[in-house]
Amino acid sequence: MTDDATTPAESTGTTSRVVVGVKRHQPYALTFAIAEANRRHEAMRVVHAIWMPSERRTDEKGERLRTNGKAVLETGRRFIEQAPAAPSVEYALRTESPASALMDESRSASCLVVGTDDVPWFERLIGGEVARWLVRNAECPVFVVPENVVAPSPSWSDVVVAVDLDTVSVGLLRAAFEEAELRHARVRVLHAVAPRLAKTQADHAHAVVDGLVARAKLEHPAVRVVTNVVADEADDACLRASEHAGLLVLGRPRPVEQGSLIARPVAGRVLRAARCPVLVTRDQPAG
Repeated sequence: MTDDATTPAESTGTTSRVVVGVKRHQPYALTFAIAEANRRHEAMRVVHAIWMPSERRTDEKGERLRTNGKAVLETGRRFIEQAPAAPSVEYALRTESPASALMDESRSASCLVVGTDDVPWFERLIGGEVARWLVRNAECPVFVVPENVVAPSPSWSDVVVAVDLDTVSVGLLRAAFEEAELRHARVRVLHAVAPRLAKTQADHAHAVVDGLVARAKLEHPAVRVVTNVVADEADDACLRASEHAGLLVLGRPRPVEQGSLIARPVAGRVLRAARCPVLVTRDQPAG
Protein backbone atom coordinates (compact mmCIF):
# COMPACT_ATOMS: atom_id res chain seq x y z
CA MET A 1 0.00 0.00 0.00
CA THR A 2 1.25 3.47 -0.79
CA ASP A 3 1.74 6.15 1.81
CA ASP A 4 -1.49 7.71 3.03
CA ALA A 5 0.29 10.97 3.83
CA THR A 6 3.87 12.10 3.66
CA THR A 7 5.22 15.33 5.07
CA PRO A 8 7.41 17.45 2.81
CA ALA A 9 10.73 15.69 2.43
CA GLU A 10 14.04 16.54 0.93
CA SER A 11 14.85 14.29 -2.01
CA THR A 12 17.91 12.16 -1.32
CA GLY A 13 18.57 10.80 -4.78
CA THR A 14 19.01 7.28 -3.40
CA THR A 15 16.76 4.44 -2.26
CA SER A 16 19.16 3.35 0.49
CA ARG A 17 17.96 4.76 3.81
CA VAL A 18 17.50 4.00 7.47
CA VAL A 19 13.79 3.45 8.22
CA VAL A 20 12.49 3.88 11.77
CA GLY A 21 8.99 2.71 12.68
CA VAL A 22 7.36 4.54 15.58
CA LYS A 23 4.14 3.84 17.48
CA ARG A 24 4.23 7.10 19.43
CA HIS A 25 7.07 9.35 20.50
CA GLN A 26 10.07 7.04 20.95
CA PRO A 27 13.15 9.21 21.56
CA TYR A 28 15.61 6.35 22.00
CA ALA A 29 14.65 4.70 18.71
CA LEU A 30 14.78 8.07 16.93
CA THR A 31 18.15 8.94 18.46
CA PHE A 32 19.54 5.55 17.46
CA ALA A 33 18.19 5.93 13.91
CA ILE A 34 19.76 9.39 13.57
CA ALA A 35 23.14 8.02 14.65
CA GLU A 36 22.81 5.00 12.37
CA ALA A 37 21.94 7.18 9.36
CA ASN A 38 24.94 9.39 10.06
CA ARG A 39 27.23 6.38 10.47
CA ARG A 40 26.08 5.03 7.10
CA HIS A 41 25.95 8.47 5.42
CA GLU A 42 22.35 7.78 4.44
CA ALA A 43 18.98 9.47 4.63
CA MET A 44 16.35 8.56 7.22
CA ARG A 45 12.63 7.80 6.92
CA VAL A 46 10.24 7.94 9.88
CA VAL A 47 7.17 5.73 9.45
CA HIS A 48 4.01 5.62 11.56
CA ALA A 49 1.53 2.92 10.56
CA ILE A 50 -2.13 2.70 11.56
CA TRP A 51 -4.25 -0.22 10.48
CA MET A 52 -7.40 1.17 8.94
CA PRO A 53 -10.10 -0.88 7.15
CA SER A 54 -11.26 0.55 3.84
CA GLU A 55 -14.61 1.70 5.27
CA ARG A 56 -12.78 3.85 7.85
CA ARG A 57 -10.66 5.74 5.36
CA THR A 58 -13.35 8.27 4.53
CA ASP A 59 -15.30 8.53 7.80
CA GLU A 60 -14.84 10.70 10.88
CA LYS A 61 -13.04 8.04 12.92
CA GLY A 62 -10.61 7.47 10.09
CA GLU A 63 -9.88 11.19 9.94
CA ARG A 64 -9.18 11.22 13.69
CA LEU A 65 -6.76 8.33 13.27
CA ARG A 66 -4.96 10.23 10.53
CA THR A 67 -4.82 13.37 12.65
CA ASN A 68 -3.34 11.42 15.57
CA GLY A 69 -0.84 9.76 13.25
CA LYS A 70 0.27 13.09 11.82
CA ALA A 71 0.73 14.38 15.37
CA VAL A 72 3.07 11.45 16.12
CA LEU A 73 5.14 12.30 13.06
CA GLU A 74 5.16 16.01 13.90
CA THR A 75 6.45 15.24 17.41
CA GLY A 76 9.17 13.12 15.85
CA ARG A 77 10.05 15.88 13.39
CA ARG A 78 10.50 18.44 16.18
CA PHE A 79 12.68 16.01 18.13
CA ILE A 80 14.88 15.21 15.12
CA GLU A 81 15.32 18.88 14.21
CA GLN A 82 16.90 19.44 17.64
CA ALA A 83 19.58 16.84 16.94
CA PRO A 84 23.05 18.36 16.46
CA ALA A 85 23.62 16.56 13.14
CA ALA A 86 20.27 15.45 11.75
CA PRO A 87 20.35 13.65 8.38
CA SER A 88 17.93 14.27 5.55
CA VAL A 89 14.55 12.92 6.73
CA GLU A 90 11.22 11.82 5.22
CA TYR A 91 8.04 11.29 7.27
CA ALA A 92 5.36 8.82 6.17
CA LEU A 93 1.93 7.87 7.53
CA ARG A 94 0.80 4.46 6.26
CA THR A 95 -2.71 3.04 6.60
CA GLU A 96 -1.89 -0.62 7.19
CA SER A 97 -0.56 -2.82 9.96
CA PRO A 98 2.92 -2.00 11.29
CA ALA A 99 4.22 -5.42 10.26
CA SER A 100 2.95 -5.04 6.69
CA ALA A 101 4.18 -1.46 6.39
CA LEU A 102 7.66 -2.22 7.70
CA MET A 103 7.97 -5.35 5.61
CA ASP A 104 7.28 -3.20 2.57
CA GLU A 105 9.69 -0.52 3.77
CA SER A 106 12.43 -3.13 4.19
CA ARG A 107 12.57 -3.60 0.42
CA SER A 108 14.23 -0.21 -0.06
CA ALA A 109 15.88 0.26 3.35
CA SER A 110 19.44 -0.43 4.40
CA CYS A 111 18.03 -1.28 7.85
CA LEU A 112 14.88 -1.00 9.97
CA VAL A 113 14.80 0.48 13.48
CA VAL A 114 11.91 -0.22 15.87
CA GLY A 115 11.38 0.62 19.53
CA THR A 116 10.02 -1.52 22.36
CA ASP A 117 8.32 0.85 24.81
CA ASP A 118 4.81 -0.20 23.72
CA VAL A 119 4.80 -3.88 24.61
CA PRO A 120 1.49 -4.94 22.98
CA TRP A 121 2.47 -3.30 19.67
CA PHE A 122 5.99 -4.70 19.92
CA GLU A 123 4.68 -8.20 20.57
CA ARG A 124 2.49 -7.94 17.48
CA LEU A 125 5.59 -6.85 15.58
CA ILE A 126 8.12 -9.26 17.01
CA GLY A 127 6.52 -11.80 19.30
CA GLY A 128 3.46 -12.85 17.32
CA GLU A 129 3.32 -15.13 14.30
CA VAL A 130 3.09 -12.26 11.78
CA ALA A 131 5.83 -10.32 13.53
CA ARG A 132 8.14 -13.31 13.75
CA TRP A 133 7.66 -13.73 10.03
CA LEU A 134 8.71 -10.09 9.57
CA VAL A 135 11.87 -10.50 11.65
CA ARG A 136 12.77 -13.67 9.78
CA ASN A 137 11.92 -12.34 6.31
CA ALA A 138 12.45 -8.57 6.19
CA GLU A 139 14.80 -7.76 3.35
CA CYS A 140 17.25 -5.81 5.50
CA PRO A 141 18.70 -6.00 9.02
CA VAL A 142 16.38 -5.03 11.90
CA PHE A 143 17.49 -3.03 14.96
CA VAL A 144 15.32 -3.27 18.09
CA VAL A 145 15.95 -0.36 20.48
CA PRO A 146 14.59 -0.53 24.05
CA GLU A 147 13.35 2.75 25.48
CA ASN A 148 15.18 2.08 28.76
CA VAL A 149 18.56 1.76 27.07
CA VAL A 150 21.44 3.57 28.75
CA ALA A 151 23.95 5.24 26.44
CA PRO A 152 27.07 3.09 26.69
CA SER A 153 30.20 4.50 28.27
CA PRO A 154 33.47 4.01 26.34
CA SER A 155 34.04 0.76 28.26
CA TRP A 156 30.57 -0.46 27.26
CA SER A 157 30.97 0.01 23.53
CA ASP A 158 31.48 -3.63 22.55
CA VAL A 159 29.48 -5.13 19.73
CA VAL A 160 28.47 -8.49 21.21
CA VAL A 161 27.59 -11.22 18.72
CA ALA A 162 25.75 -14.21 20.17
CA VAL A 163 26.53 -17.52 18.50
CA ASP A 164 25.60 -21.14 18.83
CA LEU A 165 26.78 -24.11 16.81
CA ASP A 166 23.55 -24.25 14.78
CA THR A 167 23.77 -20.71 13.41
CA VAL A 168 27.33 -19.42 13.65
CA SER A 169 28.68 -18.49 10.22
CA VAL A 170 31.15 -16.18 8.58
CA GLY A 171 28.15 -14.14 7.43
CA LEU A 172 26.87 -13.49 10.95
CA LEU A 173 30.34 -12.66 12.23
CA ARG A 174 30.99 -10.45 9.21
CA ALA A 175 27.90 -8.41 10.08
CA ALA A 176 29.14 -7.96 13.66
CA PHE A 177 32.59 -6.88 12.48
CA GLU A 178 31.04 -4.40 10.02
CA GLU A 179 28.93 -2.86 12.79
CA ALA A 180 31.97 -2.66 15.07
CA GLU A 181 33.97 -0.96 12.34
CA LEU A 182 31.23 1.65 11.87
CA ARG A 183 31.23 2.30 15.63
CA HIS A 184 35.01 2.11 16.18
CA ALA A 185 34.20 -0.62 18.70
CA ARG A 186 35.47 -4.03 19.71
CA VAL A 187 33.73 -7.30 18.78
CA ARG A 188 32.97 -9.66 21.63
CA VAL A 189 31.93 -13.12 20.46
CA LEU A 190 29.59 -14.61 23.06
CA HIS A 191 29.47 -18.38 22.77
CA ALA A 192 27.01 -19.79 25.28
CA VAL A 193 27.36 -23.53 25.72
CA ALA A 194 24.53 -25.25 27.56
CA PRO A 195 25.85 -26.82 30.79
CA ARG A 196 24.24 -30.12 29.82
CA LEU A 197 26.39 -30.39 26.65
CA ALA A 198 29.00 -33.15 26.74
CA LYS A 199 32.65 -32.04 26.85
CA THR A 200 33.43 -33.53 23.44
CA GLN A 201 30.51 -31.62 21.90
CA ALA A 202 31.57 -28.40 23.63
CA ASP A 203 35.17 -28.78 22.39
CA HIS A 204 33.92 -29.28 18.84
CA ALA A 205 31.72 -26.19 19.11
CA HIS A 206 34.65 -24.10 20.38
CA ALA A 207 36.82 -25.21 17.46
CA VAL A 208 34.16 -24.36 14.87
CA VAL A 209 33.50 -20.92 16.36
CA ASP A 210 37.22 -20.12 16.66
CA GLY A 211 37.82 -21.03 13.03
CA LEU A 212 35.01 -18.83 11.74
CA VAL A 213 36.06 -15.91 13.94
CA ALA A 214 39.56 -16.14 12.47
CA ARG A 215 38.15 -16.00 8.94
CA ALA A 216 36.00 -12.95 9.72
CA LYS A 217 38.94 -11.24 11.40
CA LEU A 218 40.95 -11.48 8.18
CA GLU A 219 38.40 -9.21 6.46
CA HIS A 220 38.54 -6.61 9.25
CA PRO A 221 42.10 -6.69 10.61
CA ALA A 222 41.75 -3.33 12.39
CA VAL A 223 38.81 -4.50 14.53
CA ARG A 224 39.72 -5.91 17.93
CA VAL A 225 37.98 -9.15 18.89
CA VAL A 226 37.68 -11.27 22.01
CA THR A 227 35.78 -14.52 22.48
CA ASN A 228 33.93 -15.37 25.69
CA VAL A 229 32.81 -18.96 26.18
CA VAL A 230 30.29 -19.32 29.00
CA ALA A 231 28.52 -22.35 30.40
CA ASP A 232 25.03 -20.89 30.39
CA GLU A 233 21.71 -20.92 28.61
CA ALA A 234 21.68 -18.67 25.55
CA ASP A 235 18.95 -16.26 26.67
CA ASP A 236 20.46 -15.69 30.12
CA ALA A 237 23.91 -15.11 28.63
CA CYS A 238 22.55 -12.64 26.06
CA LEU A 239 20.62 -10.63 28.63
CA ARG A 240 23.60 -10.38 30.95
CA ALA A 241 25.84 -9.31 28.08
CA SER A 242 23.35 -6.64 27.00
CA GLU A 243 23.82 -4.81 30.31
CA HIS A 244 27.34 -3.76 29.31
CA ALA A 245 27.22 -3.70 25.49
CA GLY A 246 26.69 -1.05 22.85
CA LEU A 247 24.96 -3.51 20.50
CA LEU A 248 23.89 -7.17 20.64
CA VAL A 249 23.87 -9.03 17.31
CA LEU A 250 21.72 -12.11 16.69
CA GLY A 251 21.64 -14.09 13.45
CA ARG A 252 18.47 -14.71 11.51
CA PRO A 253 18.20 -18.42 10.77
CA ARG A 254 18.01 -20.12 7.43
CA PRO A 255 14.76 -22.11 7.02
CA VAL A 256 16.33 -25.38 8.15
CA GLU A 257 17.59 -23.91 11.41
CA GLN A 258 14.45 -24.17 13.46
CA GLY A 259 16.49 -24.59 16.64
CA SER A 260 18.51 -21.42 16.28
CA LEU A 261 18.55 -18.49 18.69
CA ILE A 262 16.07 -16.33 16.79
CA ALA A 263 13.73 -19.24 16.02
CA ARG A 264 13.42 -20.30 19.64
CA PRO A 265 11.54 -18.44 22.40
CA VAL A 266 15.02 -17.13 23.39
CA ALA A 267 14.63 -14.35 20.82
CA GLY A 268 11.34 -13.07 22.19
CA ARG A 269 12.71 -12.86 25.72
CA VAL A 270 15.98 -11.24 24.63
CA LEU A 271 14.31 -8.69 22.36
CA ARG A 272 11.84 -7.66 25.06
CA ALA A 273 14.30 -7.47 27.96
CA ALA A 274 17.69 -6.53 26.47
CA ARG A 275 19.29 -3.40 27.93
CA CYS A 276 21.01 -2.38 24.69
CA PRO A 277 19.94 -2.20 21.04
CA VAL A 278 19.65 -5.61 19.37
CA LEU A 279 20.44 -6.23 15.71
CA VAL A 280 18.78 -9.19 14.00
CA THR A 281 20.66 -9.73 10.75
CA ARG A 282 20.03 -12.15 7.96
CA ASP A 283 22.91 -14.44 7.17
CA GLN A 284 25.26 -13.73 4.30
CA PRO A 285 26.96 -16.30 2.11
CA ALA A 286 30.20 -17.36 3.67
CA GLY A 287 32.14 -17.55 0.42
